[in-house]
Amino acid sequence: MDDLHNKELISKELKNSLSVSNPRCGKFRILLKLHKLIFSERPIINCIGTPISICLFYFSIFQLFIILTESFLQDSQHLLQILDNIDFSQYEKIFQYSGDFEFLYTNIEREFAIDLILEFVREKKALGFRHVSFEALKILLEIVFDKNIFRFKSHFYKQKKAWLWE
Repeated sequence: MDDLHNKELISKELKNSLSVSNPRCGKFRILLKLHKLIFSERPIINCIGTPISICLFYFSIFQLFIILTESFLQDSQHLLQILDNIDFSQYEKIFQYSGDFEFLYTNIEREFAIDLILEFVREKKALGFRHVSFEALKILLEIVFDKNIFRFKSHFYKQKKAWLWE
């Protein structure tokens, strides 16, 4: 963050906001999925206080755009509320499908995702504040995708793909 600030790519306020005073490595843990019919678990990396906690910065930029998209669903309760407002009597046949995402983050192609996010920022003019340059936005995205290092027991890993560890 100091380097980005010294190059005048981010403001002092943003540098202070994104800097982690006592950085630590993410920790691997298992979240049990008790709501499923078949017992399963989800691997979780606790990233609070790590370099990739920058994700909160991106959330603050994109939150409004995400909520306003036509396809936004907050959760299953939100879907049920939307469905309550639809008159299904006009349809002859209706089919219900269900799906679940697995390994979503780890299957994102890094370069494609970064290019797509930057294109979105340009199109929507989502970077309408003075605290960060477009160049810094790209560097911060690269940090999020590249610095996903975590600890499990006494070993350190970097996640490359779903369930493939360096």
